[in-house]
Amino acid sequence: APPPPSAGDDSRPEDWAGLLKKLRKAKWDAAPKPWKEFWATRVAAAVVEVDVDNESVSAKEVEGIGLNAPKDKAEALERFKHNVVVYRQNYALVAWGACAFFAALSNDILCAVGLVCAAAAAAAASDTLLGELQLATDNKLTWNKTRVAGLDRAGVLLATRIGAAVSFALAAYVSGFFEFFLAFANRLVFYGLAPCAAHAVLRPIDLKSTLSDLWNDAKGVQTKEEAAALAKKGVKGIKNWWNNRRPAEPTPVVMSVKGDPDAAYRQAGFAGERARQDAEESARRAREAQDDEGVVDTEGWAKPDAKGELPPGKSR
Repeated sequence: APPPPSAGDDSRPEDWAGLLKKLRKAKWDAAPKPWKEFWATRVAAAVVEVDVDNESVSAKEVEGIGLNAPKDKAEALERFKHNVVVYRQNYALVAWGACAFFAALSNDILCAVGLVCAAAAAAAASDTLLGELQLATDNKLTWNKTRVAGLDRAGVLLATRIGAAVSFALAAYVSGFFEFFLAFANRLVFYGLAPCAAHAVLRPIDLKSTLSDLWNDAKGVQTKEEAAALAKKGVKGIKNWWNNRRPAEPTPVVMSVKGDPDAAYRQAGFAGERARQDAEESARRAREAQDDEGVVDTEGWAKPDAKGELPPGKSR
């Protein structure tokens, strides 16, 4: 008989079954997480800019992607199962965008059009997705229960669904069903799902997403058994977050100088020298004025036959 799974083994079939059950229970049109949170952005450096000409100093933070490799297989599995649930809508957008982009790049225009129509139909059917689009377009997209972008909402939904179905059918007819399915599966797996799986493993578990996931699960608790299971999951989630932490590294500071600092130094030195010379000149004149006060100046003159005579005085 195979050995029983250890307490740290998270590859048990019931665990993966629970993950699939949780994905099925999630809302299909939930809003995606902010992309900064998706990439786990953090402050990578601080840049200090010194403008010599304008005599100003400014500082700003530079953000970087906070993905890192897991320490072992157990941490990789925990990250994968956590992130697939928390960022499932982001992964859906990445997979859809990759499929549409590479379909257009491969001249499979009908497939790309079908994917665009399918996304438009999904947005037209969901108030949540329309609200996200309105925010993304800075309120340029207007909609209500019956209209979207000035058009009848039911008509837009029907037209986009028909457009998606016709585009996919024509794409399969032109290239052949098997070739169409093979090309679509290739783009979906290698260009869509593979990068998403890599991100799910590299994206560390943080406290915010852990608490958000627990809160979503707490909304459906109805029995004591479910509450006990939720408490157990909460303890495990906090433990996983704690194990995913990495030692904090010091933030590097980069200095950027605009203008010619040497010119400023030379100008400052020249101004200081001039001020010193002006101060010395003023002091010299003050001493001369003090020494000359009440004194009679004389001019020397030579007279061969005037022995013992003083030169005539000259009052100032």
